[in-house]
Order: sequence, then structure tokens, then C-alpha cells
Amino acid sequence: MNDAASHVVKFGLLEECGEEDTVCIEAVESQFDACHEQFKSDWNAYMDAAYSEEDVHLERYSKQVFNCIVDADGDAIFFYDPQG
Repeated sequence: MNDAASHVVKFGLLEECGEEDTVCIEAVESQFDACHEQFKSDWNAYMDAAYSEEDVHLERYSKQVFNCIVDADGDAIFFYDPQG
């Protein structure tokens, strides 16, 4: 279930790309799985966390994965904004 739930994150990133941004879509498709694997311990901590600690773990995971998905110049495509 943990890995299946992470695909919701991937789908959300693809939605953020929009239908026309092929560079963004290709970056998510080619990099998300490796990024998720790299920070899987943080994802698992989020999935296993008590309700009061979920936000801390999700924020840590999200910041890392968002910074991990980069364009051809190595710049992060996404910026984690917990408010938006």
C-alpha cells in the first residue's frame, strides 16, 4: 500500500506539469521513481506516523522529492509550498 499511495504524489506532480509541458512530464516520468526510492524512508515514516506527526514527515519527504526532480540544467522543477 505504501508504494501505491506514493503514486498519488506522482500523479499530482504530473497534474502540476499540465498537459502541454512535455519537459516537466518527461522529468516526472523518468525521475520520480528513483527520487521516491531515495527518500522512501521518509515516505514510510509519513505513512506510519501518528496523526499529530504526519505533517512533519510529509513535508520532509515532499521537499526532498520536489528538489530531486530537475530539468536539464539540474534545477528543481517543483518547489514545495505547503500552503499552495
